[in-house]
Amino acid sequence: MYGLFLSLLILNGIDGVLTFIGLKFNMIEEANPLMSLLFTHNPYLFLIIKITLSFLLLIFLIRKQIPNTRLVKILSIFAIASYSYVTCLHLVGFITGFNIKKGPKNQSILIFWTALLLFLFNKILC
Repeated sequence: MYGLFLSLLILNGIDGVLTFIGLKFNMIEEANPLMSLLFTHNPYLFLIIKITLSFLLLIFLIRKQIPNTRLVKILSIFAIASYSYVTCLHLVGFITGFNIKKGPKNQSILIFWTALLLFLFNKILC
């Protein structure tokens, strides 16, 4: 569970920073309606909340009081998979200048990089 929470901490932090940069420079749109509304209201509050969520995960890790239930494990794995996909989407977007065309080839590339990122997190942290 330690590795899962550490993965979440890293991916949430990366997502927060890359999303903030992308939104600030009008390169992306926030898919989460609640976070989109928050960013529209106050971009820095958006960033503070994202950092706070990472900080809460860090507290669990430092205190070694990570809930070890099946539900928490399943939710953590789902969140890691989701954040991995979003992180790859951000990275591919930044690399290509957000000139990503929709289509099966590009979706395959994103799926490949997401799977690779998940594999690396699994090998390194778990």
